Amino acid sequence: MQVVGEYNRLFDAELAVAMLDSAGIDSTIVSDTNPETGNVSLSAGGHRVVVRAEIGEDARAVLAADPVEDVERERRFADRPAFIRWGVYLALAAMAGPLVVLALIEAEWLIDSLFP
Repeated sequence: MQVVGEYNRLFDAELAVAMLDSAGIDSTIVSDTNPETGNVSLSAGGHRVVVRAEIGEDARAVLAADPVEDVERERRFADRPAFIRWGVYLALAAMAGPLVVLALIEAEWLIDSLFP
């Protein structure tokens, strides 16, 4: 078995295992946690992700790819499909509609009270 990643939090190790599983690479987590401390690792890199030795390099390549890079790229509103843009416009109009009606009623009440 070859260690391809060391993580302080169990969640991070589970995320790495999920990334490897999605790439078709079998992996497991080996932890040196203590049940008396709530399964929190007291040493740095307490959760290790291990794979078979012959696929270690492939696993490292999968883990080296940054999945957040694709998610966080900037996207302009104008680049979205037309049905999404129109849906947003309609949702904003639906939210603003009751406020506009209320403002008109208040304006009529104010005008009636100022000019009887």
